[in-house]
Amino acid sequence: MGEASMIWNGGMKEEEEAEDPPLLKGERIQIRIFEGVSIQLSESNQWRNGSLFLSNYQLFFRHQSFHSQLILVPFMLIESLKRKVITTESHEMKLKLKDLRQLRIKLQGRELDKIYNILCSYLQINSVDPRLFAFHFKMHISKKYEGWKAYDCIQEYQRMNIPNADWKISSINAEYLLCATYPKLICVPSSIKGGELMCVSAYRSGGRIPILVWKEPLGNTCLMRCSQPLTGLTGNRCPEDEKILSLALNSSGSNQIHIVDCRPYKNAVANQMKGGGYENTINYGNTSISWAGMANIHGVYDSWTRLFLLINRKRSSTSESGWFGALEASGWMNHIYQTLDTTVGIVEHISLGHSVVVHCTDGWDRTPTVLSLSQLCLDPYYRTLDGFMVLIEKDWISFGHRFGDRCGRQPSTSNNKKGLNNQSDSKAVSSSKAYGFTPIFLLFVDCIHQIMEQFPLHFEYNEQFLIKLMDSVYSCQYGTFLSNCEKEQNLIEDKTTSFWTAINANRQPFLNPLYFKNHSKFFWSQKERQFNMIKNRQYLGMRD
Repeated sequence: MGEASMIWNGGMKEEEEAEDPPLLKGERIQIRIFEGVSIQLSESNQWRNGSLFLSNYQLFFRHQSFHSQLILVPFMLIESLKRKVITTESHEMKLKLKDLRQLRIKLQGRELDKIYNILCSYLQINSVDPRLFAFHFKMHISKKYEGWKAYDCIQEYQRMNIPNADWKISSINAEYLLCATYPKLICVPSSIKGGELMCVSAYRSGGRIPILVWKEPLGNTCLMRCSQPLTGLTGNRCPEDEKILSLALNSSGSNQIHIVDCRPYKNAVANQMKGGGYENTINYGNTSISWAGMANIHGVYDSWTRLFLLINRKRSSTSESGWFGALEASGWMNHIYQTLDTTVGIVEHISLGHSVVVHCTDGWDRTPTVLSLSQLCLDPYYRTLDGFMVLIEKDWISFGHRFGDRCGRQPSTSNNKKGLNNQSDSKAVSSSKAYGFTPIFLLFVDCIHQIMEQFPLHFEYNEQFLIKLMDSVYSCQYGTFLSNCEKEQNLIEDKTTSFWTAINANRQPFLNPLYFKNHSKFFWSQKERQFNMIKNRQYLGMRD
């Protein structure tokens, strides 16, 4: 049960420890309260009485009459919380959760202060803080299930018949000096030299040069990714950058290479005024460019906020037609449409034999979203459970999607960590504005769900797997989604358990019984179809 000094028993006897909820390995109870606790769930007017437990990982609420009913809230799932004094003896705390739920907790006496301060402290820790449960949770199972070995870069490129005459696997970034947020091994044209790659690194934002991430295993057409070029107002050029795209064009055997800039055109122009920019196709030759018009992280977060408010409305306050109208007004479905629309465009270019280069501003949010969805449509391997693990490790983790930042775990350097006891009762403590919580990965997973609704036989995994995936991204039970890039992840692998280990050890619940192994070259999502959204189900129609 942990050290006695860590346990605070609210109105309980020692023998009542037997009533503790089931715990994970490495989890221990810190607080128990058996009296004067009530909780209200999203969109419900009913308060439920019961018992409250806090471990070193999550909050438990057990219903007073139905002990088997447990509400679990991992601390790192909390997006924001605030408290208020109802009476001198009664206090309330409201929890806004990253999975779109909302909980309200009432407590008698001053017990809430202790709970509030514990929860607030977890909103202000980073991805390497030893308090994170990922550093305490262990799975003692066979090494054959080891998830940290789910992705082998060399093996994956060999599946695409690389290296070959046109492409090579380079270790120039072995010390992460070319680009700190790229993996050690990168795939570049065979004839490009190390010095040329360094020149390109200086020309692309954050050093994120054009890299091959996927090639048709039996063909030559490929997908590449990068960040924006630093053309600036003077129209800076980089012959080495132009050479990479020219070599990619020659290797594809096509007469054109297409660039998809995920940003709206006006945003690309605005970035140009600040030193960024976009490719001038005249300089690259046989190159076309299109702007996808996808919103940045701030637009996605704003839509998520409106969606949260909609989902947590009282049922009686919104008609069915009014609910769907408010859903449209939230903008979330428009993000899905634009993401799938961009994906369809990429797949269509590949089907015509055109290689495609994808980037946004930095190349770690919108870029992996549409690249991963495109590969799901183009390559049936990524629609298997093993292939999906490879896809996430390759395109999201090793290429530097900022899971730490986007999940709201990385404190800003300017944060002075004011004393929590001095927080105003009416002021919300949040992980979003200060640390950058933005549900980019949730948007990606929702898009997968929309495609799965249209092609239910094409995926080996099911929607329960997607739910489990999103739970693990936010909960910090595993080390897989803690870091911002491969370089950071290398520091924690031997201290944490991989999410893929848990999946490998118990695959059956996440398999689609209707799956038909389809070896077709590609399919694409019908973006015009009415998306399947079921009112008031968590994770946008995926979670029961």
